[in-house]
Formats: sequence, C-alpha cells, structure tokens
Amino acid sequence: MASKSIIRGFAVAVRQYRNQCGLTQEGLAFEAGMHRNFISGLERGLKNPSLVTIESLAKAFGIAPSELVGRAERVK
Repeated sequence: MASKSIIRGFAVAVRQYRNQCGLTQEGLAFEAGMHRNFISGLERGLKNPSLVTIESLAKAFGIAPSELVGRAERVK
C-alpha cells in the first residue's frame, strides 16, 4: 500500500501542474482521457494513480512522468 504522504504529494503536484497549465479539472480530464470525477479524486488524495494514469497526466501537462512523480516526492 502506498504511503499517505506520496498520495498527498501527488494530489498537490497534480493540482499545481493543472493550475500552472491554466486547466480546469474538466479540461485536464479531457486532455488526459479521464473523467473529471477521477481528477477530483486524485487532487483530494482519494485515488491512487496507476503508472498509465501518471503517464497520461504527464503527457497532458507536457512533462515527463518522472517530473510529475518527482514533484510529488518533494511536497512536504
């Protein structure tokens, strides 16, 4: 099971990148091929992303998946 700190960090990282890109949750969901409710769950730390999800989000943000995970790890 993933630690709560990485899930919380991932939630913050997704929200930060989404805001940085000027996307709404709905816009990010469209770009990443996901449902808005799933994006909401990720940003609230209720969903645990798969590697495929991480890759899709990173592609929507125009970054490498490692950059997204790295930011999640750095969140305190």
